[in-house]
Amino acid sequence: MTTGSASSKPANEVITGFSPSRAAEDSKPANEVITGFLPEVRLPEQLDKRKSGASEAYRELIELELSQGRNAMGIWQDLVDQHGYTSSYQSVQRFVLKLREKYRLKRA
Repeated sequence: MTTGSASSKPANEVITGFSPSRAAEDSKPANEVITGFLPEVRLPEQLDKRKSGASEAYRELIELELSQGRNAMGIWQDLVDQHGYTSSYQSVQRFVLKLREKYRLKRA
């Protein structure tokens, strides 16, 4: 029940006639049963891309750019502008950090 007052709170909704035990008795079985559900299947080339990262395909180019003193931002910009690279800057940045760490370990 509501009143004409604009400042009054709305009435709480009350549900009547609901019985959990009766609801279970009245329920019907499912019309359709789905069996053999499998998770999404990925092709081998998709697995490799996710495992190695989007930048792996550009490894040689990135290594060459790093050897010339380029930073991750410059490399990413060139990949986007000149090679149609669609992944994020952070992807290139992570890859560059891994390469730098790898070469540090080799020199030590």
